[in-house]
Amino acid sequence: MTRGLTTASVCVAVACAFIWFSAAGAAAKGPDQAVITGPGVDQPIVVRAPGSPTIGQRMATLINASGIMDQLWCRACPELLARQPTSTDLGPMFKIRYRVPSLIGGPTRWVEQHVYPFAHPAPVTYVVPGQPFWHQETAGGWYVAGPKMRQVLVDVGVPRQATPSSPWADTASVTPIGVSIALVATGIALAIAIIVALAVLMRAWSSRTRSAHSHPA
Repeated sequence: MTRGLTTASVCVAVACAFIWFSAAGAAAKGPDQAVITGPGVDQPIVVRAPGSPTIGQRMATLINASGIMDQLWCRACPELLARQPTSTDLGPMFKIRYRVPSLIGGPTRWVEQHVYPFAHPAPVTYVVPGQPFWHQETAGGWYVAGPKMRQVLVDVGVPRQATPSSPWADTASVTPIGVSIALVATGIALAIAIIVALAVLMRAWSSRTRSAHSHPA
């Protein structure tokens, strides 16, 4: 029986380790959804629909082109600027709220990025430092983006001729939409771990019972 319990404990430990690294790895990929508001946008634009199994090409392009990953974590990246580029004509500002899935047990956070897709000579973005996510805060800063960011925003519905005076309502929800894939994977893996542990325990108990019957005192 002791040997069976030891085997079960090892199985549970391995399963828990798998759960942790799988969930942490999924969360470490960064934002999994974005909500865009701004001038000329009548309804908030959601990039990546709730329930989609992957973030999709548009969300991936937005993450890579907007500089949000550096603005979340990097405090020494040369690409980030502490001040607005002085030679840039910013044009209209849009807000993108990125949903950042939590590590196990923590709350999902939303990080806001100010985006100037029609800035000249190049699009720029800005994240206010100190926004909470996970167990830390955003590094923040200005980032000079590329034309891919402008194009992906136009593709999802941001109007090309947006002007600062266009009426709009900042009504983007900050309530998490859908269920985090990492949490779903955690639940499935935990259920499997429990089933495996119970199976090992039952097998050990059955073996011990048969042995007792075969060798009566």
